Amino acid sequence: MFDRLQKDKVLFEYYLSRPKMHRPVNPRVRRRLFEADEITDKAKIDNVANIIKESLDRDKIEKSQKWNFDFENEVPLEGPYEWYKKDGNDWIGMKTEKEKEEFSMKKINEATPKTNTEVKLNLKKRRRNTEKINNIPNREVRRRISFQ
Repeated sequence: MFDRLQKDKVLFEYYLSRPKMHRPVNPRVRRRLFEADEITDKAKIDNVANIIKESLDRDKIEKSQKWNFDFENEVPLEGPYEWYKKDGNDWIGMKTEKEKEEFSMKKINEATPKTNTEVKLNLKKRRRNTEKINNIPNREVRRRISFQ
């Protein structure tokens, strides 16, 4: 195309004078025009660290209430578990008898309805469908096979 434009000077001048066309922007391509700020990176890291710390604090409080034990100070709290110190920093937690009585199987079994075995239910008698019996093909032996 460039050779043809050189032959015709009018077209060549037009080609040089016209505005350059822009390429269509590809949305999948992203370019970083400036260096990343260290401040924003530090802020992101601090934000993630704060989120993790808050999550750990929530979990500590939740588990402390569930197991009635202060994990930071290693002190048992009042609740359904009795804690005994073992060797060194180890603790053994056992549920008290009061809690075991509340969730016993005896109460669950007492709540189950009892059935009356003296009452007998009448069974429904069904009539035999004679049409089905008549439509069954004859199952007599038609040939005998002997292996002698």
